[in-house]
Amino acid sequence: MRPASVCVLLAALAVATALSGCGKHKAGGTDLVLAQGISYSPANPTAGESISITFTIEDLSGTNVAFVNVPWTVTRDGVPNAFSGVFPLVVPNTALQQTFTDTPGVGNHVYTIIIDPNHTVAADDTGADNFQFVPVTILPAPAG
Repeated sequence: MRPASVCVLLAALAVATALSGCGKHKAGGTDLVLAQGISYSPANPTAGESISITFTIEDLSGTNVAFVNVPWTVTRDGVPNAFSGVFPLVVPNTALQQTFTDTPGVGNHVYTIIIDPNHTVAADDTGADNFQFVPVTILPAPAG
């Protein structure tokens, strides 16, 4: 084979390996994490007001393996799958944001965000960094 043909063959093999999910435990390991700092707005929501909650995932693996269809889910007040979705493509050494909207009732609420809840992405760690929670208090609407 010519050197150019070998390069094309190796590149095709790398893409096929990444898309098939193989090679996830190579040196450097896989480390998809839920970044610190879940945010929501508005800062002081009141009854009837929608809130937007934003979180970020990062691939800190340092590898050249991309991941497709990485699921995420949200548990609200202990109820699983209140919200869910998929990151279609997670490229190495990148950060991706996701925002969802809710209109909860008055009171204290806890949103737990979990990336890869069924552990479909093989990871070198315990998974302790793939979930976080954020408490949100909804105040009564102002009188008037």
